[in-house]
Amino acid sequence: MSRAILLAVLISFLSSVALAQEQPFVRVTLEPETATVGQAVTVTVDVFAPNYFMGAPRFGAIELRDAMVVFDDRGVNLNERIGGVTWAGQRRSYQVYPQRPGEYTIDDLTVVVIYFDGSGRVEVTAEANPFSFLANVPPEAEGLDYFIAATNLTIDESFDVRPDTLHVGDAFVRTITVSVENALAMVIPPLVFDSIPGIAVYKDPAVVEDDSRERGAAARGRRIERWTYVAQDEGDYSLPPVSLAFWDVNAKRMFDRVTKRVGFVVLPTLHIEPEFSVGTLEDEPAEPSRARQWNVMSFVRRWAIPVSLIVVLLLTAVRLGPRIMRRIRSICEAIVHYYRSTNRPLQPLNPGWWRNAQRENIDH
Repeated sequence: MSRAILLAVLISFLSSVALAQEQPFVRVTLEPETATVGQAVTVTVDVFAPNYFMGAPRFGAIELRDAMVVFDDRGVNLNERIGGVTWAGQRRSYQVYPQRPGEYTIDDLTVVVIYFDGSGRVEVTAEANPFSFLANVPPEAEGLDYFIAATNLTIDESFDVRPDTLHVGDAFVRTITVSVENALAMVIPPLVFDSIPGIAVYKDPAVVEDDSRERGAAARGRRIERWTYVAQDEGDYSLPPVSLAFWDVNAKRMFDRVTKRVGFVVLPTLHIEPEFSVGTLEDEPAEPSRARQWNVMSFVRRWAIPVSLIVVLLLTAVRLGPRIMRRIRSICEAIVHYYRSTNRPLQPLNPGWWRNAQRENIDH
C-alpha cells in the first residue's frame, strides 16, 4: 500500500513538473480567408493553458486601418488533450469588416492568461502567430460609388399621408428604411435626391443603427432617413425612386433594389370665406362694405324668426305667469277640499252589484 501511495505521489509530482514546463498558446482561425469589401471576416481565437484557468483570459484588441472590428466577449469553454496532457481552453471571436480591397495582416494579437501551473497561480502573456486575409471588390461592382456586401438588402418606404392629391401648402413625410443582413449599417450610403422645383424638401438627420446579436446570429444594419415635402406650386409631380445595388455574398452576384415611383397632383389653395369678417381697427373702413352688409343680412334672415319666437315666449311667460299659477293653485285646493269633506255620498263596496240592482229596478 505504501508503494502505491508513493507511486501516486511521484506521478503527481512528475505531472506537475511537466505542466510547469508547458506554456499557454493561442490558435487562430479565419472564415473566410478571402472576402469581399464590407463582408464580415470571423477571426476565432482559442487560448489554451495546462491544468486549469484561475481567471478569465484578457484578449487584446485588433486594430486595423480601413477596417471595423467588433469583439464578441461571450466566451466558450474548451477542453482538449494534447500530447497526453489535458489543456483547458477559452474561445473568443472578432468580426472584421474590411472597407477597402487589399491584404490585411494582424501580427500583434496577445492574450493574458491566468492559470494554475501545478504549484500556484501564474499570469503570462501568450502571443498569436501573425495571420492575414484578403478583401476584394468583384468586377461587377467596380464602377459603383459605393459597395455593399451582404446576404440580403431591403428598402421599405412609408408615408404619414399618402400624397395622391394635395393643395398648395399641404405637407407629407416620407420615410425610407434600408436594412442589410450580415453587414453593418455603416456600409449603407446616404440617400441623396435632386431638388424638385415647386416642392420644398426638409431632411431630418439619418438614424444609423445595428441590432444587438445573439450568439451565432447574423449582424443586421439599418439606416432610416426621413424627408418632409411641402407643396408650394400647383402641378403634377413625382418622387424620385430609391435604387441601391448590393453584392450577395452567398449567390456571388449583384442585385438591385428599387422602390416604386410615387406621383401626385398639387391643386390650388382652398379659400374658405368666414361668415364674420375679422380685422383690426386700422383695417376697418369708414363705411361697411358689401361683404359686411351681406353677412349682416344673412345673419338676420337666419336668426330673426327664432329670436322673435323666444322673445314672445318670454314676454308671455312674464305677463301670464302669475295668473296661470293662481289658477293651478285654486284647482289643487279644490281637489284637496273635496277629498277631506265628510258630506260626500258613500260609494258602494261593490259598484258593479249596485249598478246591476239599479238597472233591474228601472226595468220593473
